[in-house]
Amino acid sequence: MRARSPGRARVGRVAVLGALLLLPLAAGCAALERLGQNWWDLRRDSSGQAPDPAATPDAVIQIYAARTVGWRGVMAVHTWVTLKPAGALTYTRYEVMGWGVGNGAPAIRVNRSGPDNY
Repeated sequence: MRARSPGRARVGRVAVLGALLLLPLAAGCAALERLGQNWWDLRRDSSGQAPDPAATPDAVIQIYAARTVGWRGVMAVHTWVTLKPAGALTYTRYEVMGWGVGNGAPAIRVNRSGPDNY
């Protein structure tokens, strides 16, 4: 069996490396449509993913992630957790936010918005 030439192996490695670098960029292109919008004009309503707490007597734990606003949204997401104890009629949303902490705002925000808001 004939061995591959060093030049062909290098081309293969460069192609794989290029694909690995371009894949996250291509995946992040979905966030680019939001780049031209002002953050205060973006949707804030419910996405409809959380079950109706009045119709769901069981305990619910859900973890959400949404793209961040601006250029960071190409690679970054904001995550939060919502909890509903068994029999509760509302969810409690917990999220960590660094914005404003230096000015005295808490890092852990509780019920800043709905459980499954955009």
